Amino acid sequence: MGAAQSPFTKRQIVWFSWFSFMITCSYLIPYTVLTHVATMYGAYLCWVVVTLAVILSAIALTAQWRD
Repeated sequence: MGAAQSPFTKRQIVWFSWFSFMITCSYLIPYTVLTHVATMYGAYLCWVVVTLAVILSAIALTAQWRD
């Protein structure tokens, strides 16, 4: 018997993992690493950087899509 084949391609798994990592970072960094920062500037900067990374990743993901 052969091994069961995944319904997802390696590329799909990589993108899913990347976006899952970005979501996890958007919660963990502000609420763990930046807990002792007295102002919200650190958290907002983190969320802006994560948002830009997600936007750029979405552009890279959809750049090859064609009608």
